[in-house]
Amino acid sequence: MLIGADLFRELLCSGKISNGSNKPIFQETRLSWVVSGPMGSSFKNDTKCMVNTVAIDLHRVISKFWEIEELNIPKPMSDEEIACESSFRENTRRASDGRFIVSMSLKQPPQCLGESRAQAINRFYSTERILAKNPKLKERYIEFLGECEKSAHMSLVENDVENIEYFMTHHGVVREES
Repeated sequence: MLIGADLFRELLCSGKISNGSNKPIFQETRLSWVVSGPMGSSFKNDTKCMVNTVAIDLHRVISKFWEIEELNIPKPMSDEEIACESSFRENTRRASDGRFIVSMSLKQPPQCLGESRAQAINRFYSTERILAKNPKLKERYIEFLGECEKSAHMSLVENDVENIEYFMTHHGVVREES
């Protein structure tokens, strides 16, 4: 097998056996062990090359070879994938603190989501009732919401709620072990 110098170093592993000066060196590779180096004076001068290889699992070795040699030909994208990539490029920016800000994009106008304010208010009151029965949980919940606000994952909406198109309700999840 002839392997170019550009791939040779990629195939080398750490295993190496040397039998002293003027003797061949055994080098472990991703494909198998290879033998190289001088062959000593006991061989005739007309001997040009000697190769011996043993592959215990030929299928595995050949599969690894083709994985290394595989061409990365990109799969053509569907129209929906192209639109998704375009939307990501148009609606994603990086804030000065390094965070990524991604605008929520919809395939259809926001009106298709339906009326959500009443559902959000019902969820809020339900959460309030649960928290009123468990002061420790209420304290942890308020602390969590404070962290969300501090990290700008949520913000207070002033009196302009009429212009909001969709309310996302919050469902608190409690895991006692964490």
